[in-house]
Amino acid sequence: MASGSVTVEIKPDYRHMQRYLKVLTLAGEVAKERERQEDKWGQQHHPDGSHPGPESVAMADGLRKITDKAAEQGTLTWRDILLEEVYEALAEEPNSPRLRRELIQSAAVIFAWIEDMDGREAAEAC
Repeated sequence: MASGSVTVEIKPDYRHMQRYLKVLTLAGEVAKERERQEDKWGQQHHPDGSHPGPESVAMADGLRKITDKAAEQGTLTWRDILLEEVYEALAEEPNSPRLRRELIQSAAVIFAWIEDMDGREAAEAC
């Protein structure tokens, strides 16, 4: 082995393999939609539009409280969760690591919502 090289053994986690495949399928659908958008609008570049001003922070805090209350009452919806994540993103500094992290969390909620919808459809088909 060459000096300074590292050998990494990859052990697939088969417990999560089905989830990975679902996420890859959804990512493929998102990629196709992005292609459609670029075909229609071209490559887009816009300001982030996020800002940690008092209104944005108040909206994020308000939606967090609504989501927490709905969870406590057993009435939580995907809409509640997604809006909380999106408004948390809008309350971050533009072009910041925190904004990116909140957008990733928003995307993860969207993927989870779609996975849940697909699971319901599969259960109804049985």
